[in-house]
Amino acid sequence: IEQTIKPCGLFRMKADNIKEASRMLISDFGGIVPDSIEQLTKLPGVGRKTANLICGDIYGKPAVVTDTHFIRIMNRLGLIDTDKPYKAEMQARAVLPLGDANAFCHRIVLHGRDTCTARRAFCGKCNLNEICKKKGVKTLKGEYYPTAKNKMVKDFYNQLGFSMVNEDENGNTVPCHGELRYR
Repeated sequence: IEQTIKPCGLFRMKADNIKEASRMLISDFGGIVPDSIEQLTKLPGVGRKTANLICGDIYGKPAVVTDTHFIRIMNRLGLIDTDKPYKAEMQARAVLPLGDANAFCHRIVLHGRDTCTARRAFCGKCNLNEICKKKGVKTLKGEYYPTAKNKMVKDFYNQLGFSMVNEDENGNTVPCHGELRYR
């Protein structure tokens, strides 16, 4: 096992966890991967993030996968207020419809890798720019972030499952300083 996973880093501990988890899957779960976070986290090396990923992606159950990208973006958007994974998961569960939460988490992570990176938020190319609270985002002096066109903002929001709170009488979005609602 060690030789196979050596490129992953911490391969010795991970190999031990894989070996023990495999033993437990056979002895404790009849060879079937559990479908609940509580049971999955009993397996060595499986935390809430991995358990949520398995529940959501494998079993299609409601799941909130909280990794560093998810936590950073959700904080910047103002949807959660913590940097602790468990608290982030619980706060996200409170604001997201659980049936859509898994797909939403994947989209937020991709957004965090491409547009709202850890080193720098590229607000000028972000479709969420008009509604983002930009919590913790520092801009460079003199940097200009052009606002996105209303249709682009609405389309991106719809892809994420959000809708704008404020619209004028013509159906155009009105800057609402981060106020948004999940459908």
